Amino acid sequence: MVFDVRFGIPGFVVVILLLAAIPMLIAVSGWLYQELRNTRARLRRLQSESSPPRLPSRNEEAYQYFIATLSHQTSNALQATVSALSNLRHHLDTDENSSLASSAPDQQHYLQQIEEETQHLLAVTGKLRLLAQLEMEETPIAFQPVQLRGAVADVIMRSAEKAQAQSIELLYHGPSRPPRVLANREQITQALQNLVDNSLKYARPDSREIVLSIAVEPNCLRVSIADDGIGISHVMLPHIFDSAYRVPDPRIRRQSGSGLGLAIVRRIVERHGGQIDAQSIYGEGTLITFTLPQTTPDLDG
Repeated sequence: MVFDVRFGIPGFVVVILLLAAIPMLIAVSGWLYQELRNTRARLRRLQSESSPPRLPSRNEEAYQYFIATLSHQTSNALQATVSALSNLRHHLDTDENSSLASSAPDQQHYLQQIEEETQHLLAVTGKLRLLAQLEMEETPIAFQPVQLRGAVADVIMRSAEKAQAQSIELLYHGPSRPPRVLANREQITQALQNLVDNSLKYARPDSREIVLSIAVEPNCLRVSIADDGIGISHVMLPHIFDSAYRVPDPRIRRQSGSGLGLAIVRRIVERHGGQIDAQSIYGEGTLITFTLPQTTPDLDG
């Protein structure tokens, strides 16, 4: 698909306005999701306080359908936007006769920023959809026997390039073949990936390693992710698994990320019948541990 672009000065202004609108879209998406959660909580409270028997969960079904439809439609639009931006950047690269030739570097810079922010919003939309599904207790989860050592190996392999760029070593401590757990492999791998990504994001310049461990206990497997990053203050630590809570990054003096990654991890662990805990020393590192029972989890949530 080729774009015949004639931006000129008005086009430059449009690009600036688009760039300014992306963060607003992200903020509105987070606010909308929080409002939906609050509304759902109020509906549950009102239903529990009412004397008549509770009717089938039509409100929950409507909530789930709304989130799924919204996420789907938003994802499609964002995918189309990313594709259009990519085509536009390619057009600027290849069309030497473009009216933008004199300002192509500036235009490319702004277009790249818009594309990156759109990609970020697309990722946030996917996280919102996943978190909404996890919070719906009626949503079934497909369980199967899972070898956690394999899931850990997958995450280490996927994260190796990024870790190497930061001079950080990813290590595994534990048995080569721990007992299998009944779990959803995709979700458990997602939880591990979120935790490793979080450790890499909050690494110090002199951080050296992230250690993933599996310990076999009488009724469960205990999985730990330990890093030597910037750590979390004791004030913020109790809230890191809350939805839309973002730990401020002191290195850039602003809140970083979507605030959904660790909330997703918590819900995945809880839906598998496990528990999650975090310990941290500010300035020294963080240890996050979760358990997965070796017995069959409650398939209904």
